Amino acid sequence: MELMPSALGASRIIVALPPLDAARLVAVGEVLWQTGLRAWSVGSTTALGTLSPVFGRRAAIGVHDVIDALGAKAAQAGGAHFVGTPYSAPFAGVGIPAVLGALSADELRGAAAAKPAAVQIPLASSLDTAYTQLATRILGQTPLIGSGNFDIDFAADWLAHGAAGIWLRLTFDDAVNNPDLEELRVLGKFWGELAH
Repeated sequence: MELMPSALGASRIIVALPPLDAARLVAVGEVLWQTGLRAWSVGSTTALGTLSPVFGRRAAIGVHDVIDALGAKAAQAGGAHFVGTPYSAPFAGVGIPAVLGALSADELRGAAAAKPAAVQIPLASSLDTAYTQLATRILGQTPLIGSGNFDIDFAADWLAHGAAGIWLRLTFDDAVNNPDLEELRVLGKFWGELAH
């Protein structure tokens, strides 16, 4: 099994970006790319439209928290490489790689049966790594992504116990909103080492 599905790039770390103005979004993207973090998600097709022309060939950019097929189609039309949804059922008639959400054993089985790009466990940063091992057994060949506000040591534990990747939620928010991008650069280098 690949470390990460090809739609998500070679990185094992996906950074969820908060809402930012266009200039800041491009500056943040450049710093993340320079530090080796090359898989990101945004919460809107507007942000996607800002990043895709600049980074679309250099980074895997997706849209997180998509809730319906209309949103998935809009993300696909906007150049997204993937979409993430909190739901375990796939979007019918949408060809973009999807990272489905699941938590219970039944949701994990249902999500795996849909053959998504990967399955994310929301709030995974609050779950023990024993859950990682259980979830990977249930998912079989479907890659597992832990999603949440991880610290680097716990993220490394999740990866060591079978997760294919980590989707960082909130972890970078303070750094990307800090006017000085040096904090982001330091944090990015720190996480960038774990990304590959």
